[in-house]
Amino acid sequence: MRLIGLSSLFACFLICSTGFAGTITYSVSGTYGSGVATNSLLGHPYTAPNAEWSLTFTVDQNPTPITFGADFFSVGWTGFSYTLGGVDAGLASSVTEIDFSDTLQLGMFDVIFDSIDDSLGFSGPQLFTGTTAAPTMSIGSFVDDNSGGELIDGVFLGGTNLQSNAGVAVNGALDAPGVPEPSTFFMLIGGGLGLAALRRRRAA
Repeated sequence: MRLIGLSSLFACFLICSTGFAGTITYSVSGTYGSGVATNSLLGHPYTAPNAEWSLTFTVDQNPTPITFGADFFSVGWTGFSYTLGGVDAGLASSVTEIDFSDTLQLGMFDVIFDSIDDSLGFSGPQLFTGTTAAPTMSIGSFVDDNSGGELIDGVFLGGTNLQSNAGVAVNGALDAPGVPEPSTFFMLIGGGLGLAALRRRRAA
């Protein structure tokens, strides 16, 4: 009877713990230079802002991909922010997709703005374990080895020889566990009632 009770308690713990999966916030920052380049879409020169930049967004630790393929997947996100010179650039509403890739597809992630032609990409180690269909996002610090971007919605996001993205660190930090779903509470209550019943039977 004691074995059954311990088994039930352990099973309840395993079931309920899955409802407390948290989120991971990815952040990266650097400094742009002040060189001049020509944007392929605008067709005229533009100057890098010679300013610090930062990028932040949050995803589920165990996300359900919106789409996925053999070497990539896209996920939902919250809290997107891109700042330039310490000021939020107001691009959150322009983000349409965030894709994570495996190492065969250059790794790390791409932020897609408005269309596939407008994107900010980071490459290096992949930021997940498991498969692209069922990924677990990684925490820690990861060095970006090559990045690229365009002048998007009038905001500078990098360009050839105008950025210091390469070599910056992408940091993934585990946030506080999320609020458990109602089903988790019901499982916990059910497990508690089952253990109480077992104790009553032993007492009898």
